[in-house]
Amino acid sequence: MDANFIDRLLLFMEKEGINDNQMTVSAGLSVGVVGKMRKGITKGLNSANIEKILYAYPNLSATWLLTGVGEMLQSSPGVPQGASDATIDRLLAKITEQAETIGALKEQIKQLQREKGKDVSDVRTSGVANVG
Repeated sequence: MDANFIDRLLLFMEKEGINDNQMTVSAGLSVGVVGKMRKGITKGLNSANIEKILYAYPNLSATWLLTGVGEMLQSSPGVPQGASDATIDRLLAKITEQAETIGALKEQIKQLQREKGKDVSDVRTSGVANVG
């Protein structure tokens, strides 16, 4: 592919209808960094800024952005590319199982603390995994 990193990023922004300001705000970039890149004042972005962009736009393929290889957009961010429905179902079942186990373990901790006479209000439960 002839396009460079900057060309690919600008192509992504165009395809998604994202202007320089939206990219800057969404990714938490320094004001003007995208405009400077667009005008050729800077030759690219540092790794921290690239990471911010990839976190802000999880559907953007890191491989495509950095190398130009593959598709621009990932169909399901966080799911291995090419994963079958059966694989996705297994992953979701495992996540659900783990969430239930975490909930049960937190209940056991509360029970053990009650048995020891401790104040259970100190036990954090706000981090209970919620799948749904």
